[in-house]
Amino acid sequence: MTAAAREPRVAVLLDPDWASGSLVDDVRRGFAAHPRTLPPKWLYDDAGSALFDEITRLPEYYPFAAEHSILEAHAAEIATASAATTLVELGSGTSDKTRLLLDAFTRTGQLTRFAPVDVSEQTLRDAAARIAERYAGLEVEAVVGDFTLHLAQLPQGGRRMVAFLGGVLNRELGADFDLEGFSYIPFWDPHMERMDLRLRSEMPQRITIPGADLVLDLASGEEIRVEISTKFRVSKIAAELEGAGLGVTRVWTDDAGDFALTLATKS
Repeated sequence: MTAAAREPRVAVLLDPDWASGSLVDDVRRGFAAHPRTLPPKWLYDDAGSALFDEITRLPEYYPFAAEHSILEAHAAEIATASAATTLVELGSGTSDKTRLLLDAFTRTGQLTRFAPVDVSEQTLRDAAARIAERYAGLEVEAVVGDFTLHLAQLPQGGRRMVAFLGGVLNRELGADFDLEGFSYIPFWDPHMERMDLRLRSEMPQRITIPGADLVLDLASGEEIRVEISTKFRVSKIAAELEGAGLGVTRVWTDDAGDFALTLATKS
């Protein structure tokens, strides 16, 4: 007799005014900086999350395929090595890749709870419902929150494995950005070993942002940094984890050696 699906629980840790207040702060601070910046979390509202999910499935987007291949080959080892009874996923989005881990945990019979965390409430609710239906008997405890603010409030108890697998101002703040007046410019910074992603104004523009009480003058060719995608070496990851009191237990890579998954535990 199969177990009945449990209704997922969704805890909303974000204050209703968090998004607007935090967005205003980030816009005022970021647009006063040089270069002008906007934190990438504002790219991932419900629409942005859906668009990014489509982007990850393009053949040109190698990280998704590489990470997927590692999980397909080694999910069982990861589950066993972690000995976790709760899987917490930060920035879970649609939780598609996580299903490979969940399948492996299901086969071992050790997992009792899955806690996906994301700022996009509807995306999270939809994903939690699908996971609860697919893995009957698994307790799904979703958290709508910003993991840079709410780590201490994540579900407690048991042995937890925390997985970290890798927006428009016009709507939120009444701004008058001309979306056709920008180009998306990615470039590789070899010194910092990272992709620097920016929006470049193709013409002089004066933009008003009433919700932030801000007027922004952009010169032709001026850029707004919207995301930095850092590429890490295994040795650098190990050093950063050690600084946080964690030790590397195992490292898995794809066949080409382009991507790595690291399992770390408390020292």
